[in-house]
Amino acid sequence: MKTFKEYNKETSEVELKELSPLASTVVFELQEFFWKVLVLTLKIIKFLIENGVKTLWGGSKLLYQRYNKQGRSDRRFNRQMAKTTEQVKKLRKAKDGYLNAVYRLENMKDALESMSKEEKAKYKNELNSYYKKIADLQKQANEALKTLKKVA
Repeated sequence: MKTFKEYNKETSEVELKELSPLASTVVFELQEFFWKVLVLTLKIIKFLIENGVKTLWGGSKLLYQRYNKQGRSDRRFNRQMAKTTEQVKKLRKAKDGYLNAVYRLENMKDALESMSKEEKAKYKNELNSYYKKIADLQKQANEALKTLKKVA
């Protein structure tokens, strides 16, 4: 009884002997073609693996930067800077508001001073109370501006 190996060897020899010279050249060319396709496929796979590893490394680097201590502290710092810039904007708006209030108070004071002497004499008590209130408000606004200048 023949083993499978011996039987397989005999059949492959018979098949090759039965082929004509033209068929044998075609088989040989096909073998060369498949070999070239195999080599090219291996090169492409190697290229894809190298770039895939680079992509995976880039992805892992991104994850590493996201979850490591430095990345977390950087994001925390960026959030704090965003809050700080918002606070600075609010302080600048407040400063502008106080300056605007001071200018309005000065304009009101000028308007009160532009009254005629008779009207000033007539409304002397009211004007004095207005001048005191304007002076107090200007003092408060100037103090607020000083503190804002220290902060901003």
